Amino acid sequence: MIRGRWLGSLRARVLALAMLAALPGFVIASMDTVASLRQAEGSARLSLPLVLGHAQHVYADVTTDAAAGLAVAASDLSGVETTCPDSFHVLARQHPEYDSIGVVRDDGETICTLRQPGRPAYSMDHALLRNAARLSGRPVITMTDPGASPFPRLVIAVAKPFPGSARKFIAFVSTAFPSLDKVIETVDVAAIPAMNEARLFFVDSAGGLTELGRGAPARVDDDIRKLVAGMPQRHASAAPGVVHVERMGGQLIAWLPLGEQAGIGSFVMSIASSTLYQSAWHTLIRNLSLMVAGLMAVLALIWSLGHRLILWPAQKLLTAMDGLARGDLHARTGLPAANHEIARLGMAFDRMAADIERQAAERTRHIQSLQRRNRLHAMLAAINAAILLRPSVSLLLEEICRIACEVGQFTSAWIGEVDAQEKMLRPVGWAGARAQAQAGMQVSLGADDPAGRSPSAVAASEGVVAVNNRCPADPGTAHGHHSSQPLGMHSAAAFPIGFTPDGRRRVFTLCVDRADYFETEEIELLEQLAQDAAFGLHMIATEQALAHSLTHETTTGLPNHVLLVQYLDDAIRHARAHGGSLVVGVLEIGFQQLVSQWGAQPADALLKWVGRQIEAQLGEDDFAGVLPGARFGLIMGNLDHIDKAQRQIDTLVERLLAGHGEGRDRPAVAAPRLGIAVFPDDDRDAQALLDKAQAVLAVSHDTDSEFVHFYTPAISLGLQENRKLEHCLRHAIADHELVLHYQPIIELASGRLHGFEALLRWNHPDLGQVAPDRFIALAESTGLILPMGDLVMSTAAQQALAWQRMGASDLVITLNVSAMQMRERNFAERVGQLLTGAVEQLSAVKLALEITESQLMTDVDRSASLLAELKAYGLGIIIDDFGTGYSSLSYLHRLPVDALKIDRTFTASMDSSRKAAMIVEGILALARSLAITTVAEGIERVEQLDSIRRMGGTYVQGFWFDRALPWQVAQQKWIFPSLD
Repeated sequence: MIRGRWLGSLRARVLALAMLAALPGFVIASMDTVASLRQAEGSARLSLPLVLGHAQHVYADVTTDAAAGLAVAASDLSGVETTCPDSFHVLARQHPEYDSIGVVRDDGETICTLRQPGRPAYSMDHALLRNAARLSGRPVITMTDPGASPFPRLVIAVAKPFPGSARKFIAFVSTAFPSLDKVIETVDVAAIPAMNEARLFFVDSAGGLTELGRGAPARVDDDIRKLVAGMPQRHASAAPGVVHVERMGGQLIAWLPLGEQAGIGSFVMSIASSTLYQSAWHTLIRNLSLMVAGLMAVLALIWSLGHRLILWPAQKLLTAMDGLARGDLHARTGLPAANHEIARLGMAFDRMAADIERQAAERTRHIQSLQRRNRLHAMLAAINAAILLRPSVSLLLEEICRIACEVGQFTSAWIGEVDAQEKMLRPVGWAGARAQAQAGMQVSLGADDPAGRSPSAVAASEGVVAVNNRCPADPGTAHGHHSSQPLGMHSAAAFPIGFTPDGRRRVFTLCVDRADYFETEEIELLEQLAQDAAFGLHMIATEQALAHSLTHETTTGLPNHVLLVQYLDDAIRHARAHGGSLVVGVLEIGFQQLVSQWGAQPADALLKWVGRQIEAQLGEDDFAGVLPGARFGLIMGNLDHIDKAQRQIDTLVERLLAGHGEGRDRPAVAAPRLGIAVFPDDDRDAQALLDKAQAVLAVSHDTDSEFVHFYTPAISLGLQENRKLEHCLRHAIADHELVLHYQPIIELASGRLHGFEALLRWNHPDLGQVAPDRFIALAESTGLILPMGDLVMSTAAQQALAWQRMGASDLVITLNVSAMQMRERNFAERVGQLLTGAVEQLSAVKLALEITESQLMTDVDRSASLLAELKAYGLGIIIDDFGTGYSSLSYLHRLPVDALKIDRTFTASMDSSRKAAMIVEGILALARSLAITTVAEGIERVEQLDSIRRMGGTYVQGFWFDRALPWQVAQQKWIFPSLD
């Protein structure tokens, strides 16, 4: 009771206030003492480099003056002296501080030595002698053992060679290095009394220690010796001319390396800590004495203040402060609110701690965000690098997921493709935690299914980015949290990444095991990543489609003529080795007639249907492909008897006759005809067997009663017709029966006429119109294509000149060039001769050559040279049938090409085949990247025209605009329609 009343008395409160007032004094005194200690050491750390720097300057002054004097004195040496020249005596008189001056030969023989009275003589060190001789003309400096003197000696040597003599004279100077007092006499160190107790040493390159003191050397401290013992290692990593300051034991030591890699030695300066901090320690002891005395007086009164008033709140405050200092951001005093000073201090501390905790949390979140963005940038770079490697689509999908987990550090990543029929999103690539669970996972896209609102489902259904940072708490995804939790899906983001070649959307989903993970900036980076991935997947799919088109026919997807012949060669070798037989068939369905009757789209549909029937009918040892002219090649192997092949063929014919494809509004009925040749009975060569099977079709063209015809020797008689046609063709070339027709080429952007493709036509007096495919193929096989090509070029040039004279402008006439013409060694020269005089006059109307892709890729280097010669004549270069050859796209930039002509096999089916559309779009994108124009031929429907316009084509050509016309009609209809 009495104690409680006393604690509440005014005296107790005054004592408490006095005690609180003493506390800041204690803190201030301590901080002042610490500041004094730091100031003393800081001043020493600033002054030591100044002194050592001045020592270096003194060293540099001595060595520079000595080297300059030696250079002047050594210039008088002639190589025959036996005594020192006068210039050395002059140098000795000018510099009485030099101990010795002399000359030594490079073999060590002393020529002369001048020594100041009372100074020690210097004998040339062999290492210095060799070094000076090696660095002829350049000063060599070293510092030697002091000997009897308290100071080390500086030795400067310069070698002088003599023309015509292998001998060299070495001139040298030896002088004492100044004492510490001399070194610091011009340095202002009055502010540091401890500098009067500083010691200066020189440590040579071998580790020898010499004190440059004020008098007799004192005992060297262990700390200095420890520094000297480790000096070689310090020299290895120290830069010359840079002062290094460090504390070693009870010493503050600074050292300065001299020369390259401290090859001369180092200056070392030390101050004992006891000396440096003497004044500060005296102040500390005085302050501590006063504070202890005051503290003892205060302690005598503490018992009366009590635990509740002072000790308990102070302990709470100190505990919280200590916890905050150790990094416990949750530390708080827990003091109740009150108006006295300790309570207000505690509340202020609590507010400060809360602010620190908030700032630390914000900083942590910012750092984590930066780290995530850095990982995303690295992830983006890694995925772009993977895209550049051009793996397959499946490998790239797996690689994108792997990079997302390993580089981006996402818990799991997977890529799914939409199954539109079953309304499901199925994984096709995955990585990360519980990969097996991802492999078997399926996401429903049904509107009634709650899973249809997950990020993956939204991205798949709507084609937009979908993010959920609270998956377990979201009603749309809470139902799936139990199954998705092993995958780490507390936060999830899904991004559309394009489509598969058959139009199925792909979705890239990233999952993280933390909530509120995805931020706006990260989502933008991930969107860019998704766009890059979509572009890469599209380019790879396009390249694969182009590569597939090199060996497969676009419409049916079956192997083309090249792959068919390769397989037939292999089958023949196998049959020959095992004594087997093969049946080689060529199937024709009258494709050209179907195109003429029903149009290209129904005919293509029928072609696809026939291809499927053939694949369904053939066995595992059989093979099918597509030959030029929309014919199918069939190879039947492993036959026990030819009757087996006959039954198989009859079944195929029955299936073709029983079913049919569909046209636009009416069915296009197949009328199959098969020509059969047998190995080894009919021939033993692959191409010969195919030729004979096709010869059967040529002879049986008008036969309707039978669908299947076997080759017989009598069929060869049908080839006589070709020889008769060849005779007629020769006369047609000579009698000018061959004429050029012109099919217009239209600029897509403006709709105006761009030019014409010149196409050859033959109207025979007796045979009538002969199909170009027939007589041009015959001309190729007989060599008549060369004079025919000359006729085309000269006729087209004359027509171009005539139209130009009539006022035509901005026209291009394109001419087809055959493979045989390209193989001519002097083809470019031949073209130049044919067009002599015409090309020079043509300015408003230009000529361009259409050359097929396969012709150019036979020899790319020769093709590049040949095209350059042709362009020198003013001719444009167009790659015809682009995408159907065997080229690599990497060679395209090497050829001086003006335009790419997209083959009609792609344009004909691009509005019904996504693969064909992708190929066309890829070719157009490639042409734009190389600044090359394009011509899409075979445009027969408005849908094709719209597709090409949407894809960014340049020019178009086809029956939609006009057929090939005689020059008079083309002129009247297209060039000068106003004259009609």
